[in-house]
Amino acid sequence: MSDIALLGLTFCLVAAVYSSAGFGGGSSYLALLSVTSMTANEIRTTALACNLVVVFGSVVLQGRRGLIPWREASVLLGVSVIAAFLAASFPLQQTYYFLLLGVSLLFAATAMLLQVGVLYGYGKEGTPSSLREDHEERAASETSNPTPAKVREHCRSLTPQEAGIIGGSIGALSGAVGIGGGIFLSPVLYLRQLETPKRIAAISSAFILVNSLAGLLGIAVGDAIEIRHRELAVLMIAVALGGQLGSRFCMSRASSKHLRLITAFLVAAAGVRILWRVAV
Repeated sequence: MSDIALLGLTFCLVAAVYSSAGFGGGSSYLALLSVTSMTANEIRTTALACNLVVVFGSVVLQGRRGLIPWREASVLLGVSVIAAFLAASFPLQQTYYFLLLGVSLLFAATAMLLQVGVLYGYGKEGTPSSLREDHEERAASETSNPTPAKVREHCRSLTPQEAGIIGGSIGALSGAVGIGGGIFLSPVLYLRQLETPKRIAAISSAFILVNSLAGLLGIAVGDAIEIRHRELAVLMIAVALGGQLGSRFCMSRASSKHLRLITAFLVAAAGVRILWRVAV
């Protein structure tokens, strides 16, 4: 099997895992691309394009179901788009980019582990049982009362100040590195108990979509678009297939838990490797 075919297969599996939780997979794409010969701009462009492909279908589907609170999330999304565009248009030297990428991957791995702890009950001392039970109650309410009005009764809302800070900081990191940002946003919403599980996945998908698009536009404005057309075509087809599989065939609770744990450690390992390479 050729290198590009193996990379495509890996991207397909990553997209399937992430799309089942409403993510695009950007952190893992960046981790995988960091071990190739691609330049910083090629890595950013490729990861953002793959993000768009994976989450577009999810956003359309979740939007039709009324799960995305566009009005409530307008400040969060609006500020993040501006921040992502500006950060993406700002040129970064290769060394600084990979330094930021390595740190971002470590943060992404930590965010994944935090989310696994909340969703699946890991670390009972660090994750209050009341928080897990509250999420389970909200998940049950979504199943029994799926209408948006009923679901909102069980939710808290971000204040405009909180939305601006969270959206701006994650958006800026998204644009600079080439990640959608959902992997950072989702744990924040879970830990703050701001939304129900299904709506968190929906908001994360919308967040990834708009930030990935803003990031690509920012890179284009900064005249930093670099594409390996053959590789990009293969990878976009791969993630499109994986994304459809993941969004339509949800994995079991156990398999999802273990796959997320494995993914978190692999992303962390990639982050450490990048930082080591920058240091030496």
